[in-house]
Amino acid sequence: MARSPAVVHFAKGGRELIEASENRRMRWKKLLGSNWKAHFQERALIAYQQTNQALATGNYERLRDFASHDVVEGVKAQRTRKLQGLRMSWKLHEVKEQTILCTREQEVFKADEFIGQIAVRFVTMQASLFCMRFSRSLEIRDVRNNLVGTGSHEDPQEVIEYYIYQRDMWRPEDDWKVVKRGAKETDTLVDPSAQP
Repeated sequence: MARSPAVVHFAKGGRELIEASENRRMRWKKLLGSNWKAHFQERALIAYQQTNQALATGNYERLRDFASHDVVEGVKAQRTRKLQGLRMSWKLHEVKEQTILCTREQEVFKADEFIGQIAVRFVTMQASLFCMRFSRSLEIRDVRNNLVGTGSHEDPQEVIEYYIYQRDMWRPEDDWKVVKRGAKETDTLVDPSAQP
């Protein structure tokens, strides 16, 4: 029995997709080394922690090593706009899950110059916060050291967050940086022009 053209096209497309994925995996391993995934997972968690620490403390210098300019400015704006005048602390109690959801590469300048992106889901136990508008990972106190709202390090809550990381794959000295934080589950990729 002959296959319909749609089935043949789908089968061919699926095979090409699998081959492209395997080619990307091999190229990344060749470019970044055999332990690139472990390095990425470690750096991703550090970047995640630094982002939350910067929001809590207002110290952005260390964050600049792990996040794009736009992410740093977004954290600054969030702190200034919503949390000014309050003392905050952030504590990561446990990482329950850190999962790579999607990888992508795209040529951006010329042949063999491409960026890589990875979307990651974090499921963590963190201190909760009194209002959903803010990051639920902060304990906030006023100038008299009174707890504002119901957030507390004594009662950590499960927090699910999605981050997207990017790097220039042709530059060995480059490393993964956060280019989007607080993404939705369906936001698996960002505009490559969001340069770190």
